[in-house]
Amino acid sequence: MTEIRGKRCGRILKKGSGKDERPFRRYEANTRHVGESRWETQGLHEGVSEARLMENLSALRTDPGVFPSTKLRAPRLPNRLYPLGELYELVERALDKNSLILAAPAGCGKTSLVAAWERHARQSEDGTPTSVSWVRLDADDSDYARFCSLLLAGLEAFVPDVRQQFCEVLGDGGPDAVPGALVVAIERAGLPAACGRNVLVLDNFEAASNGPVDRLVSYLIAYMPAGYKLVVCSQEAPSLSAASPVPDFDDMAALVTAEQLVLDDKAAAGFLRSSLGEEAGVPESILGSAVRAAGGRLPALNVAARCLAEARPRMDEVPDSAACGRLSLLDELLAALSERERDLLVKTSFLDLVSPPLCDDVLEAEGCDGVLASIAAKTGVLVTVDGKRRWYKAQSPWPHYLQSKFRKLDRAEVRGLCKRASAYLKNHNHVGQAIDCLCKAALWDELEDLVGEHHLSLMFDNRFDVFGEVLSKLPRHVLESSPKLSIAQAWVLAKAGSVEESVRFVKMSESLTDADSPDASQLKAERLAVLSLCCGHSGDIRAGKDMVAELLSCGQGDPGVLASLVYNAAGCIVAREKEPARVVDYLENCLEVAAGQGNRPACSVLCYFAARQRIDAGDLRSAEKTAWRARDGLGFSSMDELEVLPEVIEATVMRKRGEFARAEEAYSRCLGSLGPSSGIEFFAEAGCGLALALRAQGRMGEAADTARSILQLCDRSHAERPRLIALVYLAMIEIDAGNIDQAADHVRALRGANPASADLIGDLIALALARFRFASGQVEEAGKSLDRLAGAFEESGRYGLLLSALVAKGMVLYAQGLQGPSSHAVLRALELARDTGEIEAFVNEGFSMTRLLGGMRERRLVGDGLDALAQRITQEIAELNIPEPAWRLERRDGSPLTAREREVCELLALGYSNRQIAESLCVSINTVDTHRKRIYLKLGVNNRKDLVEKIGAAGGR
Repeated sequence: MTEIRGKRCGRILKKGSGKDERPFRRYEANTRHVGESRWETQGLHEGVSEARLMENLSALRTDPGVFPSTKLRAPRLPNRLYPLGELYELVERALDKNSLILAAPAGCGKTSLVAAWERHARQSEDGTPTSVSWVRLDADDSDYARFCSLLLAGLEAFVPDVRQQFCEVLGDGGPDAVPGALVVAIERAGLPAACGRNVLVLDNFEAASNGPVDRLVSYLIAYMPAGYKLVVCSQEAPSLSAASPVPDFDDMAALVTAEQLVLDDKAAAGFLRSSLGEEAGVPESILGSAVRAAGGRLPALNVAARCLAEARPRMDEVPDSAACGRLSLLDELLAALSERERDLLVKTSFLDLVSPPLCDDVLEAEGCDGVLASIAAKTGVLVTVDGKRRWYKAQSPWPHYLQSKFRKLDRAEVRGLCKRASAYLKNHNHVGQAIDCLCKAALWDELEDLVGEHHLSLMFDNRFDVFGEVLSKLPRHVLESSPKLSIAQAWVLAKAGSVEESVRFVKMSESLTDADSPDASQLKAERLAVLSLCCGHSGDIRAGKDMVAELLSCGQGDPGVLASLVYNAAGCIVAREKEPARVVDYLENCLEVAAGQGNRPACSVLCYFAARQRIDAGDLRSAEKTAWRARDGLGFSSMDELEVLPEVIEATVMRKRGEFARAEEAYSRCLGSLGPSSGIEFFAEAGCGLALALRAQGRMGEAADTARSILQLCDRSHAERPRLIALVYLAMIEIDAGNIDQAADHVRALRGANPASADLIGDLIALALARFRFASGQVEEAGKSLDRLAGAFEESGRYGLLLSALVAKGMVLYAQGLQGPSSHAVLRALELARDTGEIEAFVNEGFSMTRLLGGMRERRLVGDGLDALAQRITQEIAELNIPEPAWRLERRDGSPLTAREREVCELLALGYSNRQIAESLCVSINTVDTHRKRIYLKLGVNNRKDLVEKIGAAGGR
């Protein structure tokens, strides 16, 4: 005897006993016996005879019918479902009315949303207590009496005697009496003990919808007793309003359509993370692309989650031998079937139960029906989930059988399976997973051949993260014994900015290469290309150019690939130089070669560098056009991290023009898509740009934290050039925040740096040092440095940097009381800003710039052509309302030192030792030594003698 338990009532029906322990309700699990029902399962439409209808209602009074238990069961949800907060609020607002109607096509997530909301409402500690009952409809439920019985079955979850009450109220009444009798029965039955909100859900309502059913549901919506709510889920908007007995039906039922069932980007990303789990390790760039592709719709997000889970397996997991075997079997099976049969199997869960004997049976079958029959006969568990859509569900012991069988294989057989699976994956363009299979099976010869064959093509597609993850797990002796693996590792490290490690692997590859091997010329060309790229990262421009010239002259390797690699490296090298006009011409030539070879990442990088040069030259409009060209004309794939580089340029242009809030949003989006694997320099520059946008808005703490995190990332990656850029901007932010002591530490590190003389990073460091001298009271030295920089910038045509130098020079002269020279410098900067649209440098000076511009306008030094620009700058500073740093206020008093530093300085001038000063001020000797170093740094002296002379010349200040 079989026991089958109804989910909601908890009653047990003993099959075969003929006894029903509760009247008016019977369930059988997963089976519907339509023929055994006492009413005919045909839709009741207009024109059905009154006699037939009364017969069906009479049957309803005596027998509620037999339903599958799944019709009254909530749909399953994954345990790890991301909270759909904004959509929950949408449901809650709709339920403030009598009812909610969810009308959206199949697959839009209606049922999933309501089920997730039910779980959320049930688990919520605050809010109204909520009980939910489900009725899941199909075409057979369009029969009026059957529909009524299902409604009563759903309501019994709240009040068990509602069916008995309904039969008593209805009596001998006809169909017109059913709606009123149902409402009265609900009122008579009362509210359940746990009184709160009782929600009845009618799912798949479009399957049962017809005239009488619509009128019944409309009546319930209009007159449903207090404490009860109705939720109708339908693939199309039901015509309930037309069937309603009241004119104000729309005020009683909230209609939610597919357009409203959308998550914003943040919630969609959270949904994917929750679906995949933190352990999946999917990069933010890939996640962001998936979010954009899904458009916030739940079904698309579910598909994206499945695709990401399948496409990015964890690299540290040992491959499942059974899975490898099934992959190979599946490959052979699908290749042998017709297209129609293949499509059928792809729509089922058949992939989970592939096995050799089952494959043989399927291949012997003919046509789709034969395939299904053979699967069902072999497994006994292939069941139709939805006959209309022909979706199938397979539950089989075969995967477990395969796993246990493969555990008994010896090592050679497992290696053979992995090799076979790797070939399958490579043929289907899953090179990373193919490499992983060979790596875990220790098939080093095959691995070397596969890496040598594919690493350059993967570099063109910006997928070096695949190699980075796999190669990092290889035993050291394997990397040090293969020239191909060594050069692949060198490419990975060079791309990440780890120059020293990359050069080490280049030398290793050279020592391992046999001069007579057929790959010798290609490997030599690649070594030179990697070394030239490393020179670009380190700023050794002359050496990089020499290598590019040698590479071009030797003519080794594949001409097309080599030319693209060479020009990519050459472009990265010259992009660090200081002459924008010449550099941009060179980059355009490199871009033409790279585009001709289809090297999209190289095109993106070269466009980025060209746009950066144009920004330094003050040509923001051309920089914007270059970004648009990179974004719209190069055909990026949707998953390419470098696709966002043009947006980094656009964000920088916004920041320069004073659109700081928009720039902040753009930089944040870029950082969400970019990752260190796409190039640490690009990631660092986007992060520093975000820090500068925050600095311009007066959010100094956030700006410093952002720049500091980028600096730490560069330190971990051993990327020296990006580290110096981050250090420059962090020092400037600390200076503007008034944190002179912290800035002094960064300045000390910058002074110890030794960038190449031709690299423009040296000029950025010089600008930071000049600003620090100004903040530390070394005003004359700051002015001299800025004079030299302004001359160099103007000579090389870098007018964007010239504008920044002129603004800083004007502020230094203004602090010295030299109004004429300061006005002249700022007036020249305004003329440049009028042509470029750049105002960031002015705004960063705060209210000091407001006072200077105000004085210039009072003396009529600002002409009509520049007055509107000066007004705009003044207004922007006023709106941001950034307080001046403490050192600016102290400059008005003429002293660069803090109060404590003045005390230490006076005692030093009197000849006190460090110990005596410590005892006098009740501080430690180390604290005194720190103050002494900072005093020397701020006053520009090296010893006590110079300090005494400096104080005497300044009149004791």
